[in-house]
Amino acid sequence: MRKLIIIVCFGLLGCREGEHGHSHGSHGAPLMVQQTNWTTTMESFLKYHPAYHGKKVELELLVTDLTNYKALDGKVKFEVEKSGAIIENGNIDPITPGRYTHQVKLDSGSYRLRYKISRQDKVEQSDFEFKVWSDKKNAYRAANKLQDDIGSETVQFDKAQSWATKFSVVIARVDTIFDRVKAGGRLDGATDDHALVSSPVQGIVVCDTKLFRGKQIRKGQPLLTIVGGQTVDGNLSQRYQAAATRLEKAKLDYKRKKTLLASQGISKKQLEAAKMEFELARNEYDVIAKNYRQGGVKIVSPKSGYITDISLEIGSFVGQGQRLLAVSANKELFLKAYVGQTFQSKINKITTAVFRLNDQTYRLDDLGGKLISCSKHVSSDNPKLEVIFSVPNTSNFIVGSYVDVSLLFGKGTSSVVVPSEAIMEDYGQYSLLVQLEGEAYALRPVEIGKNDGINVEILNGVEEGERVVVNGAYQVKMAKLGGKIPAHTH
Repeated sequence: MRKLIIIVCFGLLGCREGEHGHSHGSHGAPLMVQQTNWTTTMESFLKYHPAYHGKKVELELLVTDLTNYKALDGKVKFEVEKSGAIIENGNIDPITPGRYTHQVKLDSGSYRLRYKISRQDKVEQSDFEFKVWSDKKNAYRAANKLQDDIGSETVQFDKAQSWATKFSVVIARVDTIFDRVKAGGRLDGATDDHALVSSPVQGIVVCDTKLFRGKQIRKGQPLLTIVGGQTVDGNLSQRYQAAATRLEKAKLDYKRKKTLLASQGISKKQLEAAKMEFELARNEYDVIAKNYRQGGVKIVSPKSGYITDISLEIGSFVGQGQRLLAVSANKELFLKAYVGQTFQSKINKITTAVFRLNDQTYRLDDLGGKLISCSKHVSSDNPKLEVIFSVPNTSNFIVGSYVDVSLLFGKGTSSVVVPSEAIMEDYGQYSLLVQLEGEAYALRPVEIGKNDGINVEILNGVEEGERVVVNGAYQVKMAKLGGKIPAHTH
């Protein structure tokens, strides 16, 4: 059974005095009942004027897709239930995507409003308690009391605004948070994930395909050709022909002596010598003939991956064993972080790391990374301590990327945490926004503790389970500071 969280409060929504013929609260704005249900994927927000006997009430349902915090465009059916019996039902067409309205006129009593929201092959249900008072006076007296209980500091930010901007909310949770030290870092290819390609012979470099750093290649793909010509080692074609001739001669000699041994025409020792000559000739031929084509030796990629370095110029002369290029499979990386010597006493307490690249933050634990080593010495060339982590490259990071690193150390403490993006700072004072209802928010001053690069520890101001705005917090705050209260619609 899906668990629904129901919170009921009264907010303030601006309109012109007397525009709809309804009463206003002590703050000069019409009273609106606001109720919100949340599931893991959907927010259902219902608002209406206080209901009383015989009064036709318009209910407005606003539905948000919590996977992207945009209007949820689906089909809605409603039911009005009293004492377990359905007394009214129907379908509601959207006014705009995510916005549905309908009217009810009921006798005094307690009811349950049920909305069934369909999208694609999924149906979610949202239930609301609905109170119809005996008269207008009692309805607005109850509304005013609840309005006074919540206070006048509520910030209103309507759904049309939140749907139109980058917006998201998280639930404050208890988690382990660590101390950190900031460091510079770099993503390098792992040793066993990296291969150097060298020339097996000397000659002139001819390109078989366009090569550049970052180019994706497959194992066995032709890359270069080393063309012969007169060199110190002699012409490549001549060497190939000589090796092929030697191999053919050794092969025939070995075959002939195997026949002679059967007829006792030679000794076993002579056969073994012929076999050894054949194997030496074959090895020599394989070295020269590997990927050979007429006019040169073909250089192919030793593995699938990406070209990470090119150490040659097309048309240049290269010697035997000279480095040509480097290839990385890019499946595993090393995250190398560099910290000052003052961190030496804490280096053995490092547990994991967080790094930031291209405006995205990653935690090694989530990527399956682990600590490999911590350096114990420095030099004049490298006066900083090096900390190395292995990182499976499941996110297609680019080898050689420079990153900002947070090294986490110590045992950690269990505290209420929120994402660091949720925290707003104003002259050294910290605050965040808590969502009370679908369109109602409270600006909370908070006392913060540790910051591990992803989450911030909340020492005071927010409790576990409260809904905290991450993206869009400044827009909501500006709505409050500007004194602009979004108007409601009917």
